[in-house]
Amino acid sequence: MNFIIHKSHLDEALSLLNERLGLVPGAFYELVVCGGSARQL
Repeated sequence: MNFIIHKSHLDEALSLLNERLGLVPGAFYELVVCGGSARQL
């Protein structure tokens, strides 16, 4: 089985997740990036 995740599929999944959580993709990515950066400091 090939488990490569295509970006379009990932974006679609994130869009569905964001709709359920009431978040916009930009805020979601920013949260992940800022959270990752804060953990490294």
